[in-house]
Amino acid sequence: MHAILADMPAVTLTEQETQRAAHGNALARGTSQAAVDEGEPEGSRVQLLDATGTVVAIAERRAGGLLHPVVVLV
Repeated sequence: MHAILADMPAVTLTEQETQRAAHGNALARGTSQAAVDEGEPEGSRVQLLDATGTVVAIAERRAGGLLHPVVVLV
């Protein structure tokens, strides 16, 4: 899995964010997303990782700085 996603940016989530992402909930700007490159366009994809580095979901950048999980892997 890591080899397939190697070129996709990644964000490590807090425990609370991991739970939100696992349920398909969008994550708002200002938490772990501080590490996300603000220059990336809407619609681009990012890996969402838990504290151990496991891919929890693939999210899409949305308006207002939201990351919305589009594929949940847990």
